[in-house]
Amino acid sequence: MAAKTGGRNNKLSFLLLCLSGVSFVMPGQNYSQEDEIRLLLTGNVPVIGQNWEIDQDPVSRYIYFANSTGLIEYNGISARTFTMPYRQGVRSVYVNDDGMIFTGSYEDFGMWEEDIPGELVYRSLALDTEVSKNDEIWNIFELNHTVYFQSFTSVYAYNYNTVTTIRCPSNMLFFFRAGENLIAQSLAEGLYLFDGSGFTFLEGSEIFGNLKIHAIIEFNFDEYWICTSNNGIFLYDRHTYAPLKNEISEYLKEETCNAGLAVNDSLIAFGTILKGVVFSDRAGRIITSYDYSNGLKNNTVLSLFKDADERLWIGLDEGANFINVSSPVTHYENVNGKLGTIYAAIRDKDRLYLGTNHGLFAADIMRSNGYYGFANLRIIPNTQGQVWNLDQFDGRILCGHNEGTFLIEGDALRKISYITGGWSIKRYGDLLLEGTYTGIVSFMKDAKGDWTF
Repeated sequence: MAAKTGGRNNKLSFLLLCLSGVSFVMPGQNYSQEDEIRLLLTGNVPVIGQNWEIDQDPVSRYIYFANSTGLIEYNGISARTFTMPYRQGVRSVYVNDDGMIFTGSYEDFGMWEEDIPGELVYRSLALDTEVSKNDEIWNIFELNHTVYFQSFTSVYAYNYNTVTTIRCPSNMLFFFRAGENLIAQSLAEGLYLFDGSGFTFLEGSEIFGNLKIHAIIEFNFDEYWICTSNNGIFLYDRHTYAPLKNEISEYLKEETCNAGLAVNDSLIAFGTILKGVVFSDRAGRIITSYDYSNGLKNNTVLSLFKDADERLWIGLDEGANFINVSSPVTHYENVNGKLGTIYAAIRDKDRLYLGTNHGLFAADIMRSNGYYGFANLRIIPNTQGQVWNLDQFDGRILCGHNEGTFLIEGDALRKISYITGGWSIKRYGDLLLEGTYTGIVSFMKDAKGDWTF
């Protein structure tokens, strides 16, 4: 965004201001707290407890959480909890294309039906099935009009009529979708392909026998990112498995990957145990992150879900958040509060000026991989006091201040009017007209092209 000569157009780029920070019309890069303007997450969800899995009703667009207290329904404003018959927690949730809700829990799985309009009642599908002792249903998938409830020992298949049990060849961890099939990790063995009726071992996958896989992200038919908890990411091309040597893979080794998904073709989200949510691009370069320090309710991510509008929902060990990743607006906040209340903002090349009730501040705009952050926040000397207005005309930035009107020259000011309270400046032919505390004043250009009173 190059500096514009028209003051009105340039100000529109920074129209979205908030009292506690800045909303900048680009996704954000997360910098250290020393930079004093940092990324801020604003998407809070009124949900408490552990949220193990998330899904969306394609009909109502409601969001459903598999929660430690039961099934939680969130309509975008308020949340309701539907309890299980024995008040056990819910581990997994799936909503089919018709809006039918299925959940899995401890030694049980079933569906929720409307008893009266708006009220959901649980109906178990496991009553006529022998469920292995201590089994918990951790995932639910649908393949070819059959719903599969996955535990560590078995898969229970429901064809909307009857339930059949498919025993796993060994103890399994989690299942992940791969095209029209599922990939399952076997403890001590490796990976199996599950086609809905049986398991086929994937040759060469023995390297995963002693690793924990928490996400498999499918990009193309022959490109899968296999994300382990503490051993980084592996690339699977349907023939070989090779460690990915990039920034995000090394980061996840330290922070413990617990979930992952592709938001779109160029943005990938990972949930960690120690540091919240981190985003990378397809090259594995870290773009930004959210944790407790900048708005996430908890640093331990249990689940991630992308809804129909490409919003990212985050299930946490305590609570939930969402990030509207498709929004053009990213929110920032001032860490130590020294900025005060922001009244005006304007960009000049790689510098951001902020006019506040504490004075005029400048920050360096940092750009990495197309994303923005702010560093080196400092107050412009001798500007303490109320700044009302920042405008740019013909390449020169004017600052309307309680003490008068100034021309901004880098990290310095030059006073061009002692009339107090520069509220608003408008172009009028070859002149600029400014409203002040005591009336209207005008500015014109001198021989050097500078604006003068």
